[in-house]
Amino acid sequence: MCLSRKGFASTTIGEVATEAGVSRGLLHYHFVSKEAMLAEVARDSGKLGSRLARELLRGCAPDQDVARELTLGFRRFIEAYPDYYHVFFESWAVARQSGVVAAAMNTVYEDFRNALRDGLADAVARGVVRPALPVPELSVLLTSILDGLGLQLTTQPELATNEGVWRATEIGIRCALGSG
Repeated sequence: MCLSRKGFASTTIGEVATEAGVSRGLLHYHFVSKEAMLAEVARDSGKLGSRLARELLRGCAPDQDVARELTLGFRRFIEAYPDYYHVFFESWAVARQSGVVAAAMNTVYEDFRNALRDGLADAVARGVVRPALPVPELSVLLTSILDGLGLQLTTQPELATNEGVWRATEIGIRCALGSG
């Protein structure tokens, strides 16, 4: 995707249309601006992360290591969608000047935190985790951990192969969940 390769500022509507195999006119019909297109890409990408969080937490049994499952799930997500954080952080930056993108990013964050919150609340009710923090605040903390790691992996992709980084992530999540 040219947005993740070239960045928002350097990508033209024409390039996106060419890569998508559609006319510029069709692209303009669906998106009134480049910002609207970025907002839609951000929302679609965010849905992937929210769905993953729901599935991981829903699938954890009391005898499973939830921190390990979340860390592995995040790692697999990064491996499967390496451009996700490039677009995500581009959207973050553009959101400062674009209300359309800011609204999309607000939705992405709210959906992801809600997915974590609901999954964690269910895991608490099933006795899978016993966090010391209130679940809503814990979902904000976990989102922050994942965003921080995502930013570092975007700027230093070689960290993705550093097993120590993944062990530290798992231990940090385990501590946040009250299971370590």
